[in-house]
Amino acid sequence: MYSFMTVVQLKNELRQRNASVTGKKADLIERLEAYDRNFNFGADPGPSEDPRYECPPVSCFKDINADSPIPPLDRHEIQAYFEKFNAQNKGKDMYESRCLLTARYASVGASTYFQGQCKAQMKKVTYIVNVKVSKEGNIEQANCECAAGSGIEAHCKHVSVLLCAVEDMCRTKTIMVHQVTTQKLMTFKRPHKVFYRSPIQAQNLPMSRPRKQAVNFNPLKREDMMENYQDYVHNLAIRRAV
Repeated sequence: MYSFMTVVQLKNELRQRNASVTGKKADLIERLEAYDRNFNFGADPGPSEDPRYECPPVSCFKDINADSPIPPLDRHEIQAYFEKFNAQNKGKDMYESRCLLTARYASVGASTYFQGQCKAQMKKVTYIVNVKVSKEGNIEQANCECAAGSGIEAHCKHVSVLLCAVEDMCRTKTIMVHQVTTQKLMTFKRPHKVFYRSPIQAQNLPMSRPRKQAVNFNPLKREDMMENYQDYVHNLAIRRAV
């Protein structure tokens, strides 16, 4: 019965029973079935809400660049964070597909807060993702606006996208974000086929139609160019004197 419900519906059902709403969908279903078998455990309520993620003010955040003083986050720490929840790091492909819109950071005390906007993979929506990292590079808290990212231990793929971006900035000093149409190079002037042979002079290029008149492909010689330039300067001086 519960397998046909969404994560939001499962959490609402658990809140009505004063049960915890943390974990993945399989954990929520198992918790609801346990409450049904034990008649809601009598008067033994659990926490009704997820722990709240405390985020610094928006004015504290700055754009991430190569000179940003961010903690040394590596891929092993990211992998260990997801293994703690028996989850897989599925955000690398989304990050390489440029699903990340923005990435910012804020240093408050001994921790660094990262905030990013990530596009959903199957919907035309964006989610705000927050990650708290210690100065040693340990992931302390994570939160996402998606249905599976509530609380302070979010381990969804949107969190993985932001962590991959931070790790990429620490390792290569670059970050891949979403590009709008005006940021991409125009492709209508690119050749359809790549030319691998030796260069060909313009007069030797094959033409589908015969030339109607002879074309002079030889540029002017240097002495001819200097003579024309001197005549131009002389005539210009005469016009100004008149």
